[in-house]
Amino acid sequence: MIRDLRAFLEILRREDSLLEVSAPVDPDLEIAEIHRRVIAQGGPALLFTNVKGSS
Repeated sequence: MIRDLRAFLEILRREDSLLEVSAPVDPDLEIAEIHRRVIAQGGPALLFTNVKGSS
């Protein structure tokens, strides 16, 4: 059983099923478009670590 989000992300990392995006991205439309393209190609889960306007 997965106990929290960190544990789930660690499982995804171990299985090479997580892509961490560290480039700055706009939260309004850019994240959705990147996600749409990756999922359409059967890509991994995405974790955006540098969202413009967030801390």
